[in-house]
Amino acid sequence: MKLKSISIFAILTLYYNITLCVAEEPKSYFPPGDYYRTGNSGLLTISPLFEGLQKFRIRSTGHNAHACGLNGTIESGHVQVDVRGIGDMSCDVVFKLNDDRITIEKGAASRDCQGFCGAAAGFTGTYWKPSPICEPASIKFNDKQVKKALKNNETEKAYWISRKLITECRDMFEGFGYLSRVFHTAHLSLSAKNHQCKKILEKGSFFRDLKREYLPEKMQNEYDKYSTEFNRLESECEQSMK
Repeated sequence: MKLKSISIFAILTLYYNITLCVAEEPKSYFPPGDYYRTGNSGLLTISPLFEGLQKFRIRSTGHNAHACGLNGTIESGHVQVDVRGIGDMSCDVVFKLNDDRITIEKGAASRDCQGFCGAAAGFTGTYWKPSPICEPASIKFNDKQVKKALKNNETEKAYWISRKLITECRDMFEGFGYLSRVFHTAHLSLSAKNHQCKKILEKGSFFRDLKREYLPEKMQNEYDKYSTEFNRLESECEQSMK
């Protein structure tokens, strides 16, 4: 039997189609697990694929303890929010996967999505799958280890645990909450006399870009407190290098 020759064009076309299918696959399937919103203000849980569907659950918090809660399914990349028992509602949500992060956005028909939330809460944003050390239970455990090390006068050990958290788990902490951890780690560096204080303080350099007048009035006093502490630590770090 004589085989017909296959043109280079046909081969390239076949390769392109296969590559396209592979490239599009992540858009229709989301790795299961827990994804935390930046600042640990929300949790997206996605179940494994079962009979062509994945289930999801979103729980998030906003100001004044207001919260959001919605469930649904994912089929071939399409997100369907469960509105059963809520009446005539339409909530269109889009998930976008990028490495270990999922960005949640409201779609075109999202007029009723706020019905799943309190007045001062929302669920959109970037959710990420943290490494084991950055999961909330692990952070809590390591915070206890820092206190235990300090109680045993193991300042250097406390410093390294604290440093690991602020280095690897940045997205798990909110702005001022993260800054508090940076300050604490800088204090530990000064106590351990390891000359790392200035380097640690640089992790909070974003604070210098904040404009006090643009912050909500209730946050301006907090800003002043952090600004005073930042200046004091900056001076002490400089002195420790001499």
